[in-house]
Amino acid sequence: MIISAGSSQDFGASKYLNVFSANRAFTISSKDEGLNETTVKAGFTYDLEHYNVITVHNRGADDLDIDFEMSDLRMITGSNAGVEILNAPTIEKINQPISVTAEATVENGTMHMILGASIAEQADKTIDATSSKELLGANPNRKKAIIQIISDTRTGLRFGGATIAAGRGVYAAGSKANPAMYIEESTGAIHAYNEDDAQAKVTITEVLT
Repeated sequence: MIISAGSSQDFGASKYLNVFSANRAFTISSKDEGLNETTVKAGFTYDLEHYNVITVHNRGADDLDIDFEMSDLRMITGSNAGVEILNAPTIEKINQPISVTAEATVENGTMHMILGASIAEQADKTIDATSSKELLGANPNRKKAIIQIISDTRTGLRFGGATIAAGRGVYAAGSKANPAMYIEESTGAIHAYNEDDAQAKVTITEVLT
């Protein structure tokens, strides 16, 4: 989407604003709902749960080219950032061995642990060009599904339910060289639609209770 220099545009807000790309930083506000102008950058997700309408402002001297989505789902993309341990920990004493099952995920460079979960890896799946496929069936024991796009070339997918199609659902694009990640926290069936002309490939892991 292009927003001309010095102009603003209103949008109906959902729970999250997922900013996939932008040629530079811009600002958003919700004048009548108490959100002052806030700087927004590409690659971040912003919580808009308490706002019905937001205004995107282009305060720059040239056009603003942005790709974003209003969604009830939070989108987490792949990151090229590494994890660096600056201070090596020292273990002085172990009183009793502890055995746990845990899930580890990395979000914005921070590792998160969820105790009491088991991991179920699925075989990689392919999705033909401009086609849809069920990636996972409904599972009442699922806490979370972690899906990465690892196509040979960059492909864009839409994620959602059985009626998923072009122009609908959560969008993510990635490749094996630069994978994108989609995380679904539901027990329902998960489908994907391949919007590109090349075959897409995904790897899937379920986190189960």
